[in-house]
Amino acid sequence: MADRYKKVLTKKDSSKVKNSLSRRIFLKKALISGVAMATTVSLAKKVSTLAIPDLNPQKLNMNDVIAGDIAMAQKKYILMTKREKEDLVQFFVENYQKDNL
Repeated sequence: MADRYKKVLTKKDSSKVKNSLSRRIFLKKALISGVAMATTVSLAKKVSTLAIPDLNPQKLNMNDVIAGDIAMAQKKYILMTKREKEDLVQFFVENYQKDNL
């Protein structure tokens, strides 16, 4: 009777088991890699925060924006004549050809 309940693995069943194991191994390695990457990123952020505590990217960016806005506000723009535009284009064309020789 015990023989009746024994399952005999065929080649087809054997390959299914191997595929299942290889998927499990792949998922396990992918999960471990993901956790390692997340931990590394978290650790790097903590270390950089400790190394430079007053580093605030938004504040630094706003300082640049404000300085740029002030510089732009102080400039007075004068429209170029058609002749000035043509001369400037010709100047760029000539310099571009000279630099690439």
